[in-house]
Amino acid sequence: MGAAAVFAKTDKIKPFFDVVYNVILFLCKLLLVGTIFVTCWMVAGRYIPFIPSPMWTEEVILTLIAYTTMLSASLALRKSAHIRMIALDPYFPKPVLKTLDLVADIAIMYFAYIMLTQGWTFTMNIGARGFYVSMPNLSLTWRYLPVPLGGAFMMLFNIEVIYNHFKAFFIEEAPAKAEDSSDAADDSESDDAAENDTDTEENSETGNGSEKEGDE
Repeated sequence: MGAAAVFAKTDKIKPFFDVVYNVILFLCKLLLVGTIFVTCWMVAGRYIPFIPSPMWTEEVILTLIAYTTMLSASLALRKSAHIRMIALDPYFPKPVLKTLDLVADIAIMYFAYIMLTQGWTFTMNIGARGFYVSMPNLSLTWRYLPVPLGGAFMMLFNIEVIYNHFKAFFIEEAPAKAEDSSDAADDSESDDAAENDTDTEENSETGNGSEKEGDE
């Protein structure tokens, strides 16, 4: 069995990552909407007399931002959307770049593991002993939970990233630039054809006008 056949079978697990990605993305959107709503409520309550401004709004906003940041970081990891330096990439051969990608993936996996383990320990020990100032009945566990939660999803998506980088050693993906250039060529050909049609129509109209003048 060749490498292509093996990777074709293992690629069947990708829909699972797609489902998890879409669920977290939808959750991040809800968190962002909630952050905007509570922020508007807090600001309006300070300047509009008949709108109440609860004391818990600021702490709730900070908690929602923490969840949004940690979860969206895992989404950006899957899409390779984090800031990275690629100025030196053209000067290295492709095997070196692929190897460096795997090294970076291993470092990210270790960092996510520390976030998960140490973050969970901190959340369950120190976080469980405190409470929100404006909400004494709510434990600070909810404030620190985004750290281990984000680490868990970073590890999950990093597995797929490592798989894709490992797969690149055996299967060379078709460059997207070729498709873009072909599309651009098709567009230019269609534009040229449209211009030719326009010129033909103008020439025909000019010829008809000259014939009418000759008849007169």
